[in-house]
Amino acid sequence: MKRLAAALTALITAGILVPALSQDWSITAIARKSGLNWQEAAATVLLSELLDINATLILSTRRETKEPVFGLAPAFYIAKVSGQPVAVVWKGKGKGQGWGMVAHRLRVHPGVFNKSRVWLQKASDEEFNWVLWMMILSKVFKARAEQMSAWQKVGLSVGDMISLFQIAQGSQTPPDQVLSLWTKEKDWDKVRKKFGVSPDWLPPIKKIGREKPEEVESVREGNGKEKGKGRGRSR
Repeated sequence: MKRLAAALTALITAGILVPALSQDWSITAIARKSGLNWQEAAATVLLSELLDINATLILSTRRETKEPVFGLAPAFYIAKVSGQPVAVVWKGKGKGQGWGMVAHRLRVHPGVFNKSRVWLQKASDEEFNWVLWMMILSKVFKARAEQMSAWQKVGLSVGDMISLFQIAQGSQTPPDQVLSLWTKEKDWDKVRKKFGVSPDWLPPIKKIGREKPEEVESVREGNGKEKGKGRGRSR
């Protein structure tokens, strides 16, 4: 982990860890250049666009850590909402802490994840990663948490869900119909072709920024729901 932190520091110095002013890399281009499958390449684009970071950093970190892009999401997301460099986030992880505890120690409000402080401190990395990807898919595809949870229970991975939502929205087809065809085909590329969706299609993605205090202070720690429409300022 120390080696990774040093490598990330070198990337920062080289100018790679900078906001992506215009990310022209398509999903298929990333898959072709990096050797990733479509789902990991798509996950790279989602993180790059949503968090406004250079896809090169994500791919470089993947090579250094040997960790799939899906498992790298917590580091980049925590870095974004905390305003800390990714190297600092990884350094905290290197101390044997779970992702939730890393976020807690970097003073990320639990409301950012719509969870309580207790959950943040006790969540396993698997739980944290799943909640984070549900948030990401909700932001990008307007996906419903209960729907994703149901699909997870029947064996769909996060990558499967990215494929499913991409095809469903790209073809304006109900997700259940897309899933029904995939259940028969077991090949997302074939399903995508049958629905006539480009492998590079994605909906417009609104970038997120560092969470502002007045935005997260209105979140009740117990259940993550807003107290009201105010800005959470006290007099």
